[in-house]
Amino acid sequence: MIKNARSHLEQTSLRVQIWGKAAIGLYLWQHIFGGHLQPADVTAQWREGSQKAGKTYFSYRSFPFVEPSWSMLHDPRSYLCNFLGTVYKNSSRETLMEILKQDGFDKLCWIAAREQWQPQETNESFKNYQDALLQSDLTLCPVGINTECYRIYEACSYGSLPVIEDVMTPGDCGNSSIYHSAPLQLLKTTGAPFIFIKNWKELPAILEKEKQMSLQEKIQRRKKLIEWYRNFKAWVRQKFINTLENSFLPSDKG
Repeated sequence: MIKNARSHLEQTSLRVQIWGKAAIGLYLWQHIFGGHLQPADVTAQWREGSQKAGKTYFSYRSFPFVEPSWSMLHDPRSYLCNFLGTVYKNSSRETLMEILKQDGFDKLCWIAAREQWQPQETNESFKNYQDALLQSDLTLCPVGINTECYRIYEACSYGSLPVIEDVMTPGDCGNSSIYHSAPLQLLKTTGAPFIFIKNWKELPAILEKEKQMSLQEKIQRRKKLIEWYRNFKAWVRQKFINTLENSFLPSDKG
């Protein structure tokens, strides 16, 4: 009651997103925050929720768990690249669409653009997205509201190499009067085997090179990508545990 009474008086000043599928993430969202998830089916691959608490807007998104199979690693894929997402007006995503159409690469890639963001996944949209990742050698990752997005990590799970637009978006995330740093620092410092570009005009040359790659070269790249992602998650998990223990557990000085 207090939360609801105050919410209309306060402006939202923070946006926090919780990513997770493990029990701790679900407990935080459903029990601590009292949040709901859609779709209600607990077996759904992607489940999302949102709510405002105080001055902060919270949202939650679960991640699919994907176990690499022999076919995921070794089979030829039907498309050079994929992009399924919202194309915002006057954004670099419009530039990306124009470049793909001008060079005819849109016929070699799985492209499904829409004008408005759809907050909820359906069974059909989930299946299309999953198939696009499975059937594409590259996943195009243009900036949206932020440089980093789920698409990067979901592509890694399916062995589709992310091609990331490496530019700073407006806002205070690493770009304020106090702090300034290039985006994607965590990925870069951990040696992510991605393709980083500054402008989508670089894409045609990348796709031409992709057309010349042998299946064996692509298989080795998929293995390298999935192995890096496995190690990256293990490193993040250990870093998280160490930070918690060093911050909250007393040190044993004998």
